[in-house]
Amino acid sequence: IFPAMLAGSDVIERIFSIPGMGYMLIEAISQRDREIILANTTIIALVNLLALLAADILYATADPRIAYK
Repeated sequence: IFPAMLAGSDVIERIFSIPGMGYMLIEAISQRDREIILANTTIIALVNLLALLAADILYATADPRIAYK
């Protein structure tokens, strides 16, 4: 659910004129600012990876049948 929330944030920020990373990404795309697009995409990717890693670790601790070898 977390990656989908990040993906939908740009639409919500654009509709309600809330300044945020999604709104900044849309503005950077329209202005063709490659550095901001790259930085924003990298940050979103790292946050998604950390959230998925945390979910896997918590899933392994919650269910004793799961073991990572």
